[in-house]
Amino acid sequence: MRNPTLLTPLLSQSPTRDFCPHTPLNGENARTPILERPPHQSRVPSYIPDYDSIATKDNSSATFKPDRYRQSKGSWALRLAGLIGPMTSIKNFAGSKHKDKQFPFDQLTSTDWVHDSIVDAGRIKELKSGKGIESHLQIIFDKSQAWILCAVVGILTAFISVGVNMFEAPLFDWKFGLCANGYLFSEKKCCPIQAHCDDWKSWSTIIHSSSLSDVSVQFLAYMCITVLFAITACLLTLTTKTALPNTFPTFAPDVNLTLNPQLRSASYVGPLDPTIDQSGAPIEAMPYYAAAGSGIVEVRVRLSGFIFHGLLGFKTLAVKTLALILSVSSGLSLGKEGPFVHIAACVGNIVCGTFSKYDNDRKRREFLGAIASVGVAVTFGAPMSGILFGLEEISHFLPPETLFRTFFCCISSALTLKFLDQYGTQRIAMFEVRYYYGWEIFELFPFIVIGILGGATGAIFTKSFRVWNSSVRPSFLRNPLLEVFLVASVTGLVSFWNPFTKLPVSKLLYHLASPCDNTLSDDLGICPQTIDGLKSIIPVLAIAFLVKGLLTVITFSIKVPLGIYIPSMAIGSLEGRIIGHAMQLVVLRFPESPIFKVCAANTSRLTCITPGAYAFVAAGTTLCGVTRLSVTLTVILLELSGSLEHVLPISFAIIVAKWTADAIEPLSIYISDLSQELDRLHDESQGFCLMTNVPTNEVEMGLGFSPANLATYVDPVFLSTLQPAPITVDIRSPTNLVHECFMKLGPRYICFSREGDFAGMIHRTSFVTQIRKLAKKKQQ
Repeated sequence: MRNPTLLTPLLSQSPTRDFCPHTPLNGENARTPILERPPHQSRVPSYIPDYDSIATKDNSSATFKPDRYRQSKGSWALRLAGLIGPMTSIKNFAGSKHKDKQFPFDQLTSTDWVHDSIVDAGRIKELKSGKGIESHLQIIFDKSQAWILCAVVGILTAFISVGVNMFEAPLFDWKFGLCANGYLFSEKKCCPIQAHCDDWKSWSTIIHSSSLSDVSVQFLAYMCITVLFAITACLLTLTTKTALPNTFPTFAPDVNLTLNPQLRSASYVGPLDPTIDQSGAPIEAMPYYAAAGSGIVEVRVRLSGFIFHGLLGFKTLAVKTLALILSVSSGLSLGKEGPFVHIAACVGNIVCGTFSKYDNDRKRREFLGAIASVGVAVTFGAPMSGILFGLEEISHFLPPETLFRTFFCCISSALTLKFLDQYGTQRIAMFEVRYYYGWEIFELFPFIVIGILGGATGAIFTKSFRVWNSSVRPSFLRNPLLEVFLVASVTGLVSFWNPFTKLPVSKLLYHLASPCDNTLSDDLGICPQTIDGLKSIIPVLAIAFLVKGLLTVITFSIKVPLGIYIPSMAIGSLEGRIIGHAMQLVVLRFPESPIFKVCAANTSRLTCITPGAYAFVAAGTTLCGVTRLSVTLTVILLELSGSLEHVLPISFAIIVAKWTADAIEPLSIYISDLSQELDRLHDESQGFCLMTNVPTNEVEMGLGFSPANLATYVDPVFLSTLQPAPITVDIRSPTNLVHECFMKLGPRYICFSREGDFAGMIHRTSFVTQIRKLAKKKQQ
């Protein structure tokens, strides 16, 4: 039951004049109405008998804890609640500030790196103030905590990766049949020597039907299992549903600081209430599913300083792992590389709660930035690529110490994979291709063409995704399960009839990128030995390219765990294989040309052209066009192929692909996805006038958790909570400088001065909102 009397004296105090950030207060007794707002919007405390009952951990799942408040016993906000009570002194509170445990509050609120740095510096100072052997041991243990946790995260993530691969392969093969020796045996494990054997039973041999042909039985089994796995994955994902902050009455001091005071009357209902729009109609909640999608965007947002409750909790980890197995096994056009970045971040967030040192949000974010990239290392089996991925994609700020921890974490995971030997080949890579022949100088031109086409394909894919997401997907926002059902049905219906599209995407990529070897069987027919065979395989590859591209566009946004890396590479490899075979036709068409004469005279193969190398390069260029990664992709392809001979064409093609993609579509798929998700958030231009550098999140939470037996009158003096030296820049500073301050220093807000006098302030979320508005105007 709420106590309506606690803040009544506060709310009744009116300012002597309208108060706005650029209007100074007149009068000796003028006061800043930082807490004045109408009763329907005011936060009044609930009766909570004991602080212990509300203690939670950072990023605990919002599904378990529906309450929007997140903090822990002994945190700074709770001591603030004690400060405004009658029994606590300001001196005691100020003296305990270095013991602060900074915990997040509302969804998508931002944390302050500067404040967290001060708090951590106080902790270190107190740690070093001790003397004796015990104090030195404590310092050594404090420094070793990060290394211990990095090793633990690398090992645990590797075990999870092996477990996912162990169950994914047999479940995927269930669409084609079962192994008589064990239901959890994949076809490859069931028939290790031959491609087909008697132990593997197809559905047409298990289910006998006089009215249906064998192909029809296989097709129905394929369809049913595809839809069943996809729907089950979606149902699991939907259990991580939570709501984004437009559904909560909350402080909004950082968006609209000049609201007219007359709108704050008790009878007014409108923009001040974030659950009601301008017309008075209730705003519908925006659902958010922590386990859905790739998770790379959300991890990046978390590392940039914004709070996502439930994003990195244990429930999200368990649900995403199980749902990922089912979604990949269903045969949908998706991968698991992006979700493993999210899974690694979840593992890191859970294990770092072991040490109180990481209750500090700055230290926690540094650690998460170091270990998130281990997801790429374990899925590709490429530890060096994981390190570069952390630099290029995940962390906007990665100091050398954190970079070295990333290196240690990726190596720990790689050693674990080597020890587990999940593929039985004593290798850790997802697959390896070896090219035994080099490339001719005239092939540089087709590699440039591959770069242009790959970059254009990736950019067009991003544009197509944005069109689909804005025009079709809104119809399924209320029923994501129906969207998954339809996408899975279309995928099964279209993929079954093409030998390339019904393969797992990783296996398809491996077959397309592999060189032709006469000693191995060619079940897919991608190594023709005649001109007629070349002409017949190109249309099949072209159809598979179009089908795979369209399926990936409609699949990327459904509510299951999914990644875009391997599907994009598979699309590009189909395109590259087509170009490779086309080059073979050109060489065979002009065998006497001075350029192609030596190549056409090759007797060991059809020509000197290696179509698999073209497919491999095109896989990297297409993924570059989708994600805009460059150095990371080059190293990934190098680690997968082990071919130093092809480093130059791979690197050059990726450079051309990035230039082409940037010219067609400035945004990568992740930035585009984030931009559209932000567009779904309702305008948060509701709030009350604020002119103070009191950390309002802490003030709000302190007042919200005040027990009901506090004094009926509270004097709003927060002297000890004021930040005496906020980050300040000149009001004439360019926007780029303000952006650099937010990115590198990490403050919650920045103040502006004009010739030494205060001129205004801007919050981080306000800055992001304004930049996005300017970007939209520029695009128009």
